[in-house]
Amino acid sequence: MAQRTGDGRTYLGQAATRWLAAFGALLLFGAGCGGPEVEDEDIIVREPVVTGVPYGGGPTDDMANLEDAVARPAVYNGDTVYGQGTVAEVVSERGFWLESEGQFIFTVIREREYEQVALKAGHILQLSGELHETDDLSALEGELDPYAARVLERQEFYLVVSANTLQIVTRGVAQRTSSN
Repeated sequence: MAQRTGDGRTYLGQAATRWLAAFGALLLFGAGCGGPEVEDEDIIVREPVVTGVPYGGGPTDDMANLEDAVARPAVYNGDTVYGQGTVAEVVSERGFWLESEGQFIFTVIREREYEQVALKAGHILQLSGELHETDDLSALEGELDPYAARVLERQEFYLVVSANTLQIVTRGVAQRTSSN
């Protein structure tokens, strides 16, 4: 702020002088950073490179889309699948019906003992898992509860997911459901 001296003259205080100097330096720096004009044809567009499995079990080239796998499970039997689906019904602690684009698949959490995943009908899940025929239960740890086992044996295929890659999506933000 401007201040008056005893003889009536006005001067800028030290703080105001520093702010003015900083603003001037910023203007000079900004003016020097204009750079050449860039035309659209100068921009190089490349496809992103995805390596490995990103945090939370995201897609890679050797994974199938959940929507495709649920619609045609025989084609994707034994494959790893990823995507988002909606919990249609919770059958037991480890088993639930997953809906993707109007198609349903029975889904089982691989681990027998894990930190409880509080799934509810209507939850949107981000997940990756493996698609299996029901005569292949080797991907599961331990036995299922009787009700989930009865539902599973009536299916031709099922999806098995690990609790530590299962995420409940809330307002577009994925949240971890396990502390692992």
